[in-house]
Amino acid sequence: MFSSVDSGNHHMVRPERAGVAFVGMKGQLRWLLLVVAGALALRLYRIDWQSALVDENFSLMLADRSFARMIAGIIRDTVHPPLHYIVLWGWVRLFGFDQMQSRLLSALFGMLSVPMMFLVGRRLLNPRAGLIAALLLAVSQLAVHHSQEGRMYAMAFLLVLCAVFYFVRTLQDRQMKDWLLFLLFSVLMLYTSYYSSTVLLACAVFVFVRRKEYPLPRRWIVATPVILALALLPWLTSGVVSAFVARGDINKDPGFMRFEWTRPITSLNWFNSGKWNGIYVQSPWWSIPAGLLLFTVPALLGLGPIRRRLHFLREVEQATGSGLLLILLWVFPMLIVALVSWSTNTQYDVRYVVYGMAGYLLLVALGFDSLGPATWRGLALAAAVAYSAGSLHAVYYIQFKGDYRGASRYVVERFRPGDCLCFMPRGKTTNIPEYWYVHGRSLVNAPLVSSDRLAQGSYPCSRVWMIWDHAWFRIRPGRAKVIAEFAKNNDIGDKQKFHDLDVVLYRPR
Repeated sequence: MFSSVDSGNHHMVRPERAGVAFVGMKGQLRWLLLVVAGALALRLYRIDWQSALVDENFSLMLADRSFARMIAGIIRDTVHPPLHYIVLWGWVRLFGFDQMQSRLLSALFGMLSVPMMFLVGRRLLNPRAGLIAALLLAVSQLAVHHSQEGRMYAMAFLLVLCAVFYFVRTLQDRQMKDWLLFLLFSVLMLYTSYYSSTVLLACAVFVFVRRKEYPLPRRWIVATPVILALALLPWLTSGVVSAFVARGDINKDPGFMRFEWTRPITSLNWFNSGKWNGIYVQSPWWSIPAGLLLFTVPALLGLGPIRRRLHFLREVEQATGSGLLLILLWVFPMLIVALVSWSTNTQYDVRYVVYGMAGYLLLVALGFDSLGPATWRGLALAAAVAYSAGSLHAVYYIQFKGDYRGASRYVVERFRPGDCLCFMPRGKTTNIPEYWYVHGRSLVNAPLVSSDRLAQGSYPCSRVWMIWDHAWFRIRPGRAKVIAEFAKNNDIGDKQKFHDLDVVLYRPR
């Protein structure tokens, strides 16, 4: 069996030195460039065909404010740390304000994740496994989906890969520059997503379990959590903690966002590109066994103990301990988020565990690499790639976002002096929803009226544009009664439907 521990020290052997690569460095580069080009094409294709969804609109709304107001808004929201918002804030000032620009930023991060996946795989496994992992990430349904949304998940995934890369280098070479770069990318990813901390916990467990095989300087081990805590201190003392406590979300009824044990299971089907019926609808039953066969079985074959027991598998070059590290990187995010969601009865979403896909796809790639002869390996990999590529039709052609852009533009083009806006079903309030700041910016200062005032007949408008977001606000009997009272004295001058949004123009009889 291939051994990666020499007699002189306990470093992980670097795979590119351990044996003969299947192609030279130039060949690896050519294949990698081809995969990266394909990944970019998949992330740019139809990137702007759907309107920005609620969370995307929230990010853009904050990015349009002054820097100080944006930070204050992030603190009040409490849900995410500020780094992606800060990057987006600068990005839209350089390249323009629109949902397209915000998505191009995510596409850039998504594209860069592909060569980074290769580098991690080459260091931890071998060049061929690294290329296979990069190819699987390039066509991954979940990765493409997040690369086409103006949110932080593509950026956080890239930073996680960077942190893991320098973590592996630190274990292999024990160079201070690698440790410092690991700390840098760890801080950046923590400032992008709180849930990325699960990756650091996986790395910490690996260091503890394999402390005799890969001894790191004690001062590094002690200093790492201290430095990370000090780096996060400015943000944690900004008021975000007190704002979170004041929200009291844990004590609220989460409604449809409450924890369900089926979601950790279905998130694996996300990793397996199984959302064929649409992004936000239930997966077809056949996608579960198909994904298990095409991805999860190869991931299990990538584990050393299984390979040693199955004689039809060939041994492949990899660093000792890589199997354990990849299992931790795969399982820890899913397990910890599930425990947190269960204990607080809050939502478990694949967005929070997407970082586990890095370890998972690397294990899948190692499993494919262990298949032999080459014909078996090629056919199995081709089947997995074709399956993932086929699932992308759900990203490109099945609409799963409300058409906020279409509804807003329709109203803006037909709005005239004396008109009012009513965003349903906001009752007594006249707050402008986030999507209007993005798609209806020219009418942000237009007269607003609440639905309650409409029923009372006390509004200074000749016509009223009523915009109702049915995707997030279900009609209730009380609100239906308000509309009925208002409709008694008004006629419908125009009525349009934009996916989950209704636009109705009322005018006096």
